[in-house]
Amino acid sequence: MNLTDRDNSRFGIRLLHLCDDTPFSEYSELVGRVSPARYKRITACCDDKSKTVLLFSELFAKYSVSEAFSLPYGSINIALGEYGKPYVCKHDEMQFSLSHSENYIAFVASDEPAGIDIEYIAKRDKRIENRFFTSNERAFIESSDDCDEAFYRIWTAKEAYVKYTGKGFVTSPASFDTRLPPIEQKIYTVRYNNFCISVCSANRAVIPVTEQSVSLFLKRLLQL
Repeated sequence: MNLTDRDNSRFGIRLLHLCDDTPFSEYSELVGRVSPARYKRITACCDDKSKTVLLFSELFAKYSVSEAFSLPYGSINIALGEYGKPYVCKHDEMQFSLSHSENYIAFVASDEPAGIDIEYIAKRDKRIENRFFTSNERAFIESSDDCDEAFYRIWTAKEAYVKYTGKGFVTSPASFDTRLPPIEQKIYTVRYNNFCISVCSANRAVIPVTEQSVSLFLKRLLQL
């Protein structure tokens, strides 16, 4: 089953909404639930927000993989590939991708390669635009009614694509055009409140978006 199965919300975009003002100390008992590699990264961080994002990114990924693929939560181990793409150990058929912006963690699962990116829609950055966007992509922005949103449609599409390939920005973002086939046919982009979300998969489709609060997520997680 892949992202073209539009009726199955298991493979939709999942968002976890983090709290602004909760100190990391309130989540300290959860650190024992993450992998040794993630634990090391968390303890190396100096600020609470970064620690919280690192903690919940892995917890949310494991929980969401468990739900999407009907696997026991405790059986899921997540590792990083050569270029930093996360994967489920011993389950090549279970693909997922993660992204983070502001107080949101975004997740998507599939049975084939997929990439996701979420970004808060701020003012467009013309330095990035001029350096990393093709002339065709820049023309798309200039012709749009909302140039700021158009900028982030392109940028999230580029991020989603390099996550889809698994190589990250080892591939220069200036080397491909997200507004032309075959890449354009793999990209689904949606505006969610003041955020832009793009998903790249082999077969583009309308993907539902669901949001979950940290409090509800923790209630469900701690029942496992």
